[in-house]
Amino acid sequence: MLKKFINNLKPTTASTENAVDVKICRSIEDYQQILQQSQQKPVLLFKHSNACPVSARAWRKFEKFVTTAIGIEAWQVSVIENRAVSQHIASDSGVHHQSPQVILFNKGRAVWDESHWSISEKSLQKALLQFA
Repeated sequence: MLKKFINNLKPTTASTENAVDVKICRSIEDYQQILQQSQQKPVLLFKHSNACPVSARAWRKFEKFVTTAIGIEAWQVSVIENRAVSQHIASDSGVHHQSPQVILFNKGRAVWDESHWSISEKSLQKALLQFA
């Protein structure tokens, strides 16, 4: 049963025609791509723990938001499976690591972050309007 629960928390990609596909960040090179993409348009990065129910809830909110968002890029990094990458992102961006967490990158730097119960469609929309 625990295995089924964890498998249900794995990210999926958006399925609507105009939806943003959530890419998986598995390496420092992927993180560098996030920074490069953020030079052209805002990038949201979701730091996810497949073993955490709070992260599962936040992931659903994030995924729902990005399926309707236009003009952004969206990424996800697993903080358990890709711990070194997650730690590098925290160190390089200057954003203290938390999970779940969303970081907004714009013009090559982290400009906003939110974590845990504060991750919502409304907070994501507000951040994009304010910082992107």
